[in-house]
Amino acid sequence: DTSSGRLTIIAMYFAITSISTVGFGDFTPRSDFERLFGAIILLGGVIIFSNCMAKFIEMLQQVKKFDATLEQGE
Repeated sequence: DTSSGRLTIIAMYFAITSISTVGFGDFTPRSDFERLFGAIILLGGVIIFSNCMAKFIEMLQQVKKFDATLEQGE
C-alpha cells in the first residue's frame, strides 16, 4: 500500500536528517507533508550554518592578511 513517491519522501527525510546531524529525536513526522516540510527546514538550517561558517572563514582570512601587512611594515 506504499507508493514509490511516498517511499522517496520518507527516504529523503531520513537522509537529510542524518546528514544534517540533527538526529531523529522524540518527535517524528507522521505524514508525507510533515516529512517534506521537515526536510526543507533542515536543509534551510544547513544552508544558514554553511553561510555563517563561510563568513567566519572570510573574516579569519582578512585578519591573516592584516597581520601579514603589519609584519611587513615592521
